[in-house]
Amino acid sequence: MSLFLGCNKHDFTARARDAFRVVLRLLQAHQRFIQIDIKREHLAIAEAKRLGIPVFAMCDTNSNPDLVDFPIPANDDAYKSIALITLAIGKAIEEGLMERKSDKESEEMQKAEDAKRAADKGTAVEEAPAADAEN
Repeated sequence: MSLFLGCNKHDFTARARDAFRVVLRLLQAHQRFIQIDIKREHLAIAEAKRLGIPVFAMCDTNSNPDLVDFPIPANDDAYKSIALITLAIGKAIEEGLMERKSDKESEEMQKAEDAKRAADKGTAVEEAPAADAEN
């Protein structure tokens, strides 16, 4: 069922505006845009360019690679080519997320260790002057 089915003119523009805001929010949140066929989806690429979002796209011999920021030379008509490229991109994204997570965890562990060391040094510093005062 269509989002715009059975709407009057004002309802249609409001729903279209809301749908555009959702798409815009998704694009801005991820700040990357991957496109398979730039010849067929030229409007989406133009919109991403207008918003300043980098575009990664599969470019065949029948398309202009200058229209995208990061062209991927591949056959954008073959299912196997599309599957291979999207699988590689998906694995790279997954690796990046895992690496980011491990970096974040190691950073948190380092902060906790530094806090423990600072607390230990603080108690050692406090104990040392007390020992000097007794002598």
